[in-house]
Amino acid sequence: GCPGLSITANAIATAEIARVDASCSTFILVHSSLGMLTIALCGSEAQKEKYLPSLAQLNTVACWALTEPDNGSDASGLGTTATKVEGGWKINGQKRWIGNSTFADLLIIFARNTTTNQINGFIVKKDAPGLKATKIPNKIGLRMVQNGDILLQNVFVPDEDRLPGVNSFQDTSKVLAVSRVMVAWQP
Repeated sequence: GCPGLSITANAIATAEIARVDASCSTFILVHSSLGMLTIALCGSEAQKEKYLPSLAQLNTVACWALTEPDNGSDASGLGTTATKVEGGWKINGQKRWIGNSTFADLLIIFARNTTTNQINGFIVKKDAPGLKATKIPNKIGLRMVQNGDILLQNVFVPDEDRLPGVNSFQDTSKVLAVSRVMVAWQP
């Protein structure tokens, strides 16, 4: 359902949106260049078919949660954990300054696998028990994005919502490399 634009065409569209409102372009970047792109690059075919059409039409909204209160965006120091349990995973930890998190339908969460000690990615639904996203108060810039704090307490994620293409710290860079190009186009 996406228009199939080149990186250059996408960047020009982003720049035009940012000229009107940087908050709107940031929302779109978080949603598409981080959330959707992670599923497109690192998701299974079933995940792509299940989630991308609704995200492309903005019937659902995504956020991308790597940053943590104590580690910033340093994925090598990630403190959020994912423990394998029957039928899925239990995720515990915190995320901070996550754009779109207070209203996102799908949260792309990165956590350290307690067995392999590697970074894994997960698609977490907003109504998952143990998940809490709260708006960071008194923020004056880019208000539409509503940066938030995410608390994950024994959040169960089924096996089918683990992103099979995220198995290390380097895998987060696949998405960041493309999304950073788009950030540069925001005036």
